[in-house]
Amino acid sequence: MVSFAFVSASRSVLNRYGSIHTQQLRYFCASAPRSNTYLVWAPDHTDDGALARRMAVRPRHFITANKHIKQGILKVAGGLLTPESEYAPPADKTFVGSVLLYEADSIEDVRKLVEQDLYWTENVVSWFATLFGWTLSIVV
Repeated sequence: MVSFAFVSASRSVLNRYGSIHTQQLRYFCASAPRSNTYLVWAPDHTDDGALARRMAVRPRHFITANKHIKQGILKVAGGLLTPESEYAPPADKTFVGSVLLYEADSIEDVRKLVEQDLYWTENVVSWFATLFGWTLSIVV
């Protein structure tokens, strides 16, 4: 049996004149969306070896991240730089953490993904916060 759901959402759009307009989006789908979007903020440790640990596991971290992107679990991810690093040569950039946007069924699923990530298991990030709607989950 196939169930149908009417989905309604809105989005804000910045037009070419710099004005923001809200658009109502309405569509039918074969079933209601099952996953939610979660924002993860994960600041790095601040000790002297933190950057070296990040760079040591970074290639393996990218393999897992790319797998999650292909699976549709990870939507957007990236490292956060200090303001001084923005225009610095690659060798002089200083990371202060990461931000990730996951699509998952529950906040517990996202927590498991983050806790399996090399940046967590190899002690690169010091803690992480997962945000969804009004929910905030902080793991130290």
